[in-house]
Amino acid sequence: MAGSWEIVKQRNNRVLVGIIHPADYKVSLQWASMLRDLQVPPGSPFFRAAGMHYGHARNLILKTALDKGFGYLFFCDADIRGLSRSSRASRLRAL
Repeated sequence: MAGSWEIVKQRNNRVLVGIIHPADYKVSLQWASMLRDLQVPPGSPFFRAAGMHYGHARNLILKTALDKGFGYLFFCDADIRGLSRSSRASRLRAL
């Protein structure tokens, strides 16, 4: 059973994964595989913003992360290509 310090640390280490994609939800198979394989800390949900300008979508996701007290935010845009598994892991380890 986790103690109070462990619970606070776990809560502060949550990552909100902000996914920005087109309104029709069409993404490449490579991108879908990358998202499926993404490993995030426990209690880290995915937030999808579809069909809006990328700047507006990012602001909406950022506001959600701030309002809900997430410690970190990781954007995963649908137009990102070519991120290897080791590259994704190193980016999340940096958090």
